[in-house]
Amino acid sequence: MRDAASFAIAAIDHPAALNATIVIGGPRPVSWTDVVASAERILGRKIETRSVASGEEIEGLPPGVAAILNAMETYDTQIDMDETARTFGVTLTPLEDGLRAILEVPVAG
Repeated sequence: MRDAASFAIAAIDHPAALNATIVIGGPRPVSWTDVVASAERILGRKIETRSVASGEEIEGLPPGVAAILNAMETYDTQIDMDETARTFGVTLTPLEDGLRAILEVPVAG
């Protein structure tokens, strides 16, 4: 989220943003499995995950959320962010750094 905010702020008066769609992503592509594995490393414990069939409704979530999650799971696009980050002067946040901030876990050491 921090990177998205950084791009939004950088785009306010930037000439490259005029009438442009700025496609943003992270420093490298990640899967949900990557996110869980990173969170496990940060927390120092396993995280229980459960899988459901593609498009299956998930108990406790509003109707229709399963379709959104299915789309997120089955659509993948890799975005080369080097030029965009350079253009707007944004330093991209690695997955584990972003997760540490979300989970409010300080760096050990």
